[in-house]
Amino acid sequence: MRILFVMRHGGYVRNFEWVLRLLAERGHTVELGFERGRAKGMAERIERGRGDFPLPDVLQEETGGAVAHTLVPTRADRLRGLAFGLRQSVGYLRYLSPAYRDARKLRARWARGTPRFVVRLARLPGLRTPAGRAALERAFRALERALPRSAEIDAYLRRGGYDLVAITPLVDGPSQHDWLRSAQALGVPAALCVASWDNLTNKGVMFDRPDRTYVWNEIQRREAVELHGLDPGSVVAVGAYPFDHWFDWQPSRSREELYAETGLDPARPILLYVCSSGFIAADERPVVVRWVEALRADPELAEAGVLIRPHPTNGATWAEHPFGGAAQVAVWPPVGEDPTDADRRAGFYDSMFHAAAVVGANTTALIDAAIVGRRTFSVLLPELRGAQEETLHFHYLLPENGGALTVAGSLDEHVRQLREALHADPRDDAWRTAFLESFVRPRGLEQPAAPLLVDDLERLGSR
Repeated sequence: MRILFVMRHGGYVRNFEWVLRLLAERGHTVELGFERGRAKGMAERIERGRGDFPLPDVLQEETGGAVAHTLVPTRADRLRGLAFGLRQSVGYLRYLSPAYRDARKLRARWARGTPRFVVRLARLPGLRTPAGRAALERAFRALERALPRSAEIDAYLRRGGYDLVAITPLVDGPSQHDWLRSAQALGVPAALCVASWDNLTNKGVMFDRPDRTYVWNEIQRREAVELHGLDPGSVVAVGAYPFDHWFDWQPSRSREELYAETGLDPARPILLYVCSSGFIAADERPVVVRWVEALRADPELAEAGVLIRPHPTNGATWAEHPFGGAAQVAVWPPVGEDPTDADRRAGFYDSMFHAAAVVGANTTALIDAAIVGRRTFSVLLPELRGAQEETLHFHYLLPENGGALTVAGSLDEHVRQLREALHADPRDDAWRTAFLESFVRPRGLEQPAAPLLVDDLERLGSR
């Protein structure tokens, strides 16, 4: 099969590395198409995101499979502004609906990219009701649907002779909808491969229905059907393919080696703080300072080692941090790093594996840590309300929804929970089993997700 996999940028490759490797091992040719607008000036990021691709020549010779990358166009005709404006406007209206009543941070983000007159229009007395906004959305969708397809994208697909087009993330921004529409119009099967756990709730809406949508679990399957109107039969829950590797990973450093590298005392337990993206916390340093101060005020945690791991997309804020010279506090890696290759993944894994507990606000690393087997914790703070309680995906981590995250309503309660974690039986897996079985590997803990996704892509591409 010849597959075009359209991605907004090279950073998405790490979410699909195991899928891409398996496709190549089975003899398929995959062309990673990074959108031109997002890829301009991002050569280093693309190379880093591609990890070890293309695959070794010996594998290509044995299987005929290969993974390559290129830049692909986005719509560039005179209707680009209108098409993108209509799509952004429909996305904004989504975050005015009752399901997002409390999502103030999401609404503010989408309002910034929405035409000003649409924001004002949605506030008018006759249109600010659910019925009024629904009518406005229908009108915008009808206008968007009436626009002609992108001739440039049509031509690209015709030249490529693809058997299948895969797209991610589709809903994050207005440009990728043109790829889905053109592929379907030209008779090429098209699939959405959901990249992350918040894509279907935080990133926008769909305008066409993919032939197949691959999600992680039943929660995302329900989101696809209820929030995006997809046919239930077209949505397949295969498991969380970005995490397949952690189930078999082993530490590359001993506890003593990690402590020596980070400057922490190996005689003391480590508490790992995993930072969040810039959207969740533009500058998380004040939150982490308060957290460390709360630890140091507790007799049992006062001397615990603290390892702070900056988020890879928001690490620049940690170039200067308030812990210079502080005893038993380390920021490592200094400005974060994206775990896109074996060495970087090993560092990330080792920091979780050797930690006594993992703490964060709202980040995918809390899922990584639960898979590794480290108890995860968060504390609800007023300055994080818009990124925690006011988002839909954060609630999936809560125990009452089957999650594995222990959440405190105050720093005092949080410190008590961490104290108890230091004395918990490390052999006790009950706190995470249900979460892994439902959220990460719904087809069975021994069943990796990537082969299930590749099996279904092969069926889809053989139509």
